[in-house]
Amino acid sequence: LNLKKKFNASKKVFIDRSDSVYRHCKLINNQKVIEYLEAKGFKSYQVSKLDFFEQIYLFENAEIIISPHGAALTNVIFSRSNLKLFELIPINHGSIKCEKISKFLNFQYTKINLDPITPTNPEGEMKIEMKKLDEILRSINLN
Repeated sequence: LNLKKKFNASKKVFIDRSDSVYRHCKLINNQKVIEYLEAKGFKSYQVSKLDFFEQIYLFENAEIIISPHGAALTNVIFSRSNLKLFELIPINHGSIKCEKISKFLNFQYTKINLDPITPTNPEGEMKIEMKKLDEILRSINLN
């Protein structure tokens, strides 16, 4: 896209939702996840801190995206068909947005179902174990 704004963006992306005003689909161990993934060559981004044109560039150039479910993932519409997308989502969450977009755009999509921290809020906060992140990275030969 001609509207993209180039910046020093990684091809291995973790979307950090910690700046969201909502507790919806946030990781309670977000900082630990960031540290773990950065040690594996990923860079974390708070999409709200990027302007629209940087968002286009980030998603268009990403090869791998690991992200909790959230509105920022709508930007995958700018991604290339070789994208490997891992969506972290509460097990009872009904959204299939990323799955549908991924099928349409030929992404390698994996839904990672996580248990919500509070059972009475099935779309609320969640936690991913480092062992599970290790499995994800092994599945794409990045461990």
